[in-house]
Amino acid sequence: MKPKPDLQNLQYGLHERNVLVLWMAESDEPTPLGLIVHHPKFGIALKERLDALGIECVVQYLDQPGGLVVRHDGQSEGGLVSEFDFVRKHFERAKEE
Repeated sequence: MKPKPDLQNLQYGLHERNVLVLWMAESDEPTPLGLIVHHPKFGIALKERLDALGIECVVQYLDQPGGLVVRHDGQSEGGLVSEFDFVRKHFERAKEE
C-alpha cells in the first residue's frame, strides 16, 4: 500500500504540471530530503508505474555552499532550479517558525 503524502499537488510554478507532492520522514531528528523529479516526457502512465514500484531518483543536499547536487544531460532548460528553490524557501521558513 502506497503511503499518503503529507502535501499533495502544491503549485510551485506557472505551468499546470508544476506541482509538488511531499512525504515527510517520521523522525525526531533531522533527516535527509530526497526529491523525485519526473521529466514531462516521462508521461503520466510511466510516472505512476515508477511510483508504484517505489523507484526513486534521489538528489543529494549538501550542508555547504552549492547545496544541491543535480545531474542531468546538460540539454534541458528550466524547471529543475525552480523546484529546488521552492522547496528550500519553504523548508527555511518552516525552520524559523
